[in-house]
Amino acid sequence: TSAIAQTFTDNGINYNITDAINFKVEVGSNASFTGVANIPAIVNNGGQNYEVTSIGNNAFQFCGNLTSITIPNSVATIGNGAFWSCNSLTTINIPSSVTSIGNESFYYCLGLTTITIPDSVISVGNSAFKNCENLMSVTIGNSVTTMGYSIFQHCYDLTSVTFGNSVTSIPNAAFNDCTSLEKIDLTNFDTSKVTDMKYMFANCNSLKSLDLSSFNSISSGSYIFIVLFYV
Repeated sequence: TSAIAQTFTDNGINYNITDAINFKVEVGSNASFTGVANIPAIVNNGGQNYEVTSIGNNAFQFCGNLTSITIPNSVATIGNGAFWSCNSLTTINIPSSVTSIGNESFYYCLGLTTITIPDSVISVGNSAFKNCENLMSVTIGNSVTTMGYSIFQHCYDLTSVTFGNSVTSIPNAAFNDCTSLEKIDLTNFDTSKVTDMKYMFANCNSLKSLDLSSFNSISSGSYIFIVLFYV
């Protein structure tokens, strides 16, 4: 039990051993980390090599001076709140090994301007990019089937969203307060499975084009366009 819970530091980055038998670790808490974080696929502890398979929950939370990070192709998951309020982080390359992005993983990352979610990712958690106020462009890969609620809420500069062809649901408040969003293509959605769209485009008062003709039904209580045409 103590071995599984063990933590160690390699080249200035903290890790937690998650599997002592198969020698796997996650990136642990790195509060107040500054500068460039180069995470390798293999790290060493006491002469034993370990594979880095995840970025742990809250790993770099509130690291406002984290300027750049390299995530290796061994990482499969990005945990909840992993990069919360990393405001100096302007770009991030999510490798094609990642299958899951956790809740609030990039919440309030004011420096991010563009995000590409690779085809390997299946799920993106609640509020994953909420309050990324300067985010302008998002590309969602072809394997994403699940997106959490409020995923892009308060992304005021968001103008472009490209969806993959596997998304099966539109989460509540997905684009709430995306006041720069002018056009969005929903043709790749499996609209037969869309059951709840509450506040999806609330306060999107720049939206000029939206085709909902393929949707079977929209609940009268959805409020998806509330204040949409406010001037």
